[in-house]
Amino acid sequence: LDDQDHFANRRVRPVGELIQNQVRIGLSRMERVVRERMSSQDQDGISPLTLINVRPLVGAIKEFFNSSQLSQFMDQTNALSGLTHRRRLSALGPGGLSRERAGFEVRDVHFSHYGRMCPIETPEGPNIGLQGALATYARVNPFGFIETPYRRVKNGRVTDEVRYMAADEEEEYVIAEANTALNKDGSFVDPKVLVRRSPQAATLEDLKKMLEAESFFGSTTDLALVDPEQVDFIDVSPRQIVSVATSLIPFLEHDDANRALMGANMQRQAVPLVRAEAPFVGTGVEARAARDGADLVLARDNGTVELVTGDRIVVRYDDLPKKDHEHDLVKFRRSNQDTTINQIPRVREGQKVKKGDLLADGPSTDQGELALGKNLLVALMPWEGYNYEDAIIISERLVKEDVLTSIHVKEHEVDSRDTKLGPEEITRDIPNLSEDIVADLDDRGIIRVGAEVAPGDVLVGKVSPKGETELTPEERLLRAIFGEKAREVRNTSLNVPHGETSPSVYVATPVFDGAHWDEASGESVHSTIQQVLGSINPESVDGKRLVGQDGKVRLRNGRTGEYYDNPITVGYMYMLKLHHLVDDKIHARSTGPYSMITQQPLGGKAQFGGQRFGEMEVWALEAYGAAYCLQEILTLKSDDVFGRVHVYESIVKGANLPEPGVPESFKVLMKEMKALCLDVEVLREDGRPVELADLDEDIYKTQKELGINLTRPERGSDADDRLRQGSF
Repeated sequence: LDDQDHFANRRVRPVGELIQNQVRIGLSRMERVVRERMSSQDQDGISPLTLINVRPLVGAIKEFFNSSQLSQFMDQTNALSGLTHRRRLSALGPGGLSRERAGFEVRDVHFSHYGRMCPIETPEGPNIGLQGALATYARVNPFGFIETPYRRVKNGRVTDEVRYMAADEEEEYVIAEANTALNKDGSFVDPKVLVRRSPQAATLEDLKKMLEAESFFGSTTDLALVDPEQVDFIDVSPRQIVSVATSLIPFLEHDDANRALMGANMQRQAVPLVRAEAPFVGTGVEARAARDGADLVLARDNGTVELVTGDRIVVRYDDLPKKDHEHDLVKFRRSNQDTTINQIPRVREGQKVKKGDLLADGPSTDQGELALGKNLLVALMPWEGYNYEDAIIISERLVKEDVLTSIHVKEHEVDSRDTKLGPEEITRDIPNLSEDIVADLDDRGIIRVGAEVAPGDVLVGKVSPKGETELTPEERLLRAIFGEKAREVRNTSLNVPHGETSPSVYVATPVFDGAHWDEASGESVHSTIQQVLGSINPESVDGKRLVGQDGKVRLRNGRTGEYYDNPITVGYMYMLKLHHLVDDKIHARSTGPYSMITQQPLGGKAQFGGQRFGEMEVWALEAYGAAYCLQEILTLKSDDVFGRVHVYESIVKGANLPEPGVPESFKVLMKEMKALCLDVEVLREDGRPVELADLDEDIYKTQKELGINLTRPERGSDADDRLRQGSF
């Protein structure tokens, strides 16, 4: 039987083909409309204009770009993110698999992936193995099959002839690996060469030996040692097996595959820093990855640099027209992920350049090389328990000197709508705000470009009309004189969100557990280590590292001047600042929206939710015997509708908390049991029945007792905004 996971039986459908299918659907719909109109209209008045309606065609194409699984918002966190996103292979989407249906075989690494799809770069989680990355040298042929290049070997010598082969072609040949030792003339050093070959490429004697040794596995590829004359092809490069992101990992062959997968994926999440720095130890792919993926500015021809400013480079090219001599640089443009795209000149006036030379660096590149992180001097040591588990401590200098600073550009929008009570107005004239607060707003009420703002500052002044109220005598007088009421308005301006700083500067590390002051940086035998990226717990590194030299030195404690007890590993580590920034994660809630069915708080920051207290957390409190604490969490803090309103009231008034009632989830359970035709009765200890009020009764009782209107939506919710603006 054919192997359905073999790359000879799986083809890539490129974007052109997907759009072609959509156009075909659109045209067939259009054809149907044309046929209907031709049969219904009289022959005399027919013209192409009356027959053809292009809407179905436009609709089909728009539908693909707007809602297809395969039309995605480009990942622009850094240069590598965009490159790998554009080279992604996916088995999902229309006509493909679904996550739920995909079994283990589809996801597994297959021998035909060699040189075509990376065995390492794939997501962790439900999509593992269903999304892959195109290997470094692979290409898609006109039929949609992925080909990989090999150099031809003739009479035991490697030639410069390169041939691209699809997975089924490759099986007819004997292929040596790229690391095979060669002489200068291209001949093999060793008398026997390690090759891979499938049964069709093996000789009859070999097949006989394999059958005798019972080492014959049907159609799988087999490794063997053969004479150089039997070799047909040789791999182009050792990195043809892996993708671009994976090939950026130095000493990949010494890494555990799971860790390499995490490393390849995490490089895509590194935010571009203000000052990019190329790694001390690279793999040689950095420059090519930057050229293909980053926003570099390269010379269009040979010439001389005439002018260099922050946002423009003019090069006098020998053979190009004048309009091609100018290069405009991109300055602080926002990317899809709110990071900045900024180009920095790297040439001087008067400098001679050749075609393809670097003129300006883009984000996360350094002198034309990919630079996703920083080389930081680290010490692997415990440091007063602060770097327990995966936490690290960083030196104060890294914060002071903006070593890990990145700039983020965020968009904030404000709408001015027509409400029932009248139109909202964008204005500088905002009630109850002092002149100092609106000093940076222009006459339209919009903040001026270049103003430094802090959390809570007004960005756009906006007022909304309030409802009509009883007029005071003074207002009556004004109305009598001017005939127009001095309208009462509320301030609904757009403010800077809390936690945002003016130049948006964030400092975050994998787990940032506090900066320690500089006097605590140790002193090595040779020189002062000032940049000790504080300390990294050796426990968290040792299991992920293979055997090598220890590289340890004696360090002094910077505060006491005494040596630490044991020698400490010190060296440079290339560290990435990932896009998991604390500003986007920090979240707290006292009261907020509740689920309609269970009446429990919603979950997640986006819904302004609470923290889930799950089954295992309940066990923990049960184990402690913290009965009252547990009761409070499961009732008053969650879904005891009557109780939680009383709690809020008693906290405000400073009174004692009420007795917890029956939680709503218990009532839902009762209803579900009744739906199964079970007659359930709730009894007290003494056998008296417990009366369970419905949710509506609970709410009505609470309203009556407290004298409040609970029909209003949650404050700050969308429904509340609509109510305020009267557009319900």
